[in-house]
Amino acid sequence: MNNYWRMMEQVTLSDQKKEKIMEMIENKGTQKGRRPSVKVMVLAAALAVGCVLSIAAGLPAQVYNFMSGGSMMNMPGSDRGEFVVSSDTPVTLEDGRIWLTANGEKLDITDKMDDNTPYIVEHTDKENGTSGYFVAGGTPENFGWVEFPVIDGVITGSSGANYEDHWYEMPDGTKINLNDLPMEEQMKLAEENGGGLTFTPVKHPWLQTALDQLGLTW
Repeated sequence: MNNYWRMMEQVTLSDQKKEKIMEMIENKGTQKGRRPSVKVMVLAAALAVGCVLSIAAGLPAQVYNFMSGGSMMNMPGSDRGEFVVSSDTPVTLEDGRIWLTANGEKLDITDKMDDNTPYIVEHTDKENGTSGYFVAGGTPENFGWVEFPVIDGVITGSSGANYEDHWYEMPDGTKINLNDLPMEEQMKLAEENGGGLTFTPVKHPWLQTALDQLGLTW
């Protein structure tokens, strides 16, 4: 569950909204629909299935089917999107090896990546021709992945887990990585701060290397 919370943005949620999010977590089913705001949508998706979605405003409506499962459609002229996210995790650890399961195949990618070296797959949606990239990195002790569609050179959303650290500064000046805290402690910390946390995201080295190689900014 830690992977889900570590992708939250600064969000203030009512108790009713928090209850709905927790219902999504408990159901663990595929979720679909529009959300009233990007921040609420991002947090709900992250908590429910480890997926974060941020839409670039002003782009034409486009559909992208994630190689890792699920799909997204950016809504033209707004910062909202319609999405379907999968509860399945495409990258798993089995007997000390990292496996990628996608497109009907299961590949051992352990030796193809490390903390600084990304494993990159260019993915073209066969249904509509939209394209994007799947990126994984890390070691069996600490690995992550992310997939993002690219439309007209712009990253329009993402689905993934453990691809960046979230550093939070405590009132006494101490900085902690929210990724290292159990979900319960993160929620308690958020409650103590009015329901939201402001943190500094820092991409893992393998992801930054991938973006540099692809000539993309995020």
